Amino acid sequence: MVDQTAKGGQVFEELDREECMRLLASVPVGRLVFTTGGLPAIQPVNFALEGVRILFRTREGSKLVAIRAGTVVGFEVDEIDASAGVGWSVTVVGEARILAEPEAARYRDGAVTTWASGARDEIVAISTPLVTGRRLVQQPASARCSA
Repeated sequence: MVDQTAKGGQVFEELDREECMRLLASVPVGRLVFTTGGLPAIQPVNFALEGVRILFRTREGSKLVAIRAGTVVGFEVDEIDASAGVGWSVTVVGEARILAEPEAARYRDGAVTTWASGARDEIVAISTPLVTGRRLVQQPASARCSA
């Protein structure tokens, strides 16, 4: 579905859930959005998509404190070509939880990796009940209105 025309002849297309989940699985890094100390926080994390869950590794810190508090989190991934003015973005809103043993152990042997150094033994799962996405594409010249 076409959403609106952007500057330069691009159009926003709303993406369906299936396409959003496919795109979500296509990139290795996303942004976790959570609240800490009453303020919004955003941190990049390596992640993996397992079925309909987002999984990532972490250690003690503000992300884990927020997740232990049982808050709903946001998660965003994108791929943008700034020079061409095209790309896509997918946003998830869901509940995060720390996986307990023995389930967590299944993901420490490479299924969920991290680029960050140091031990990151906690495995976090985010549900994906609310998934939205948009793609910015170049509108064909024949579809543009000329002035």
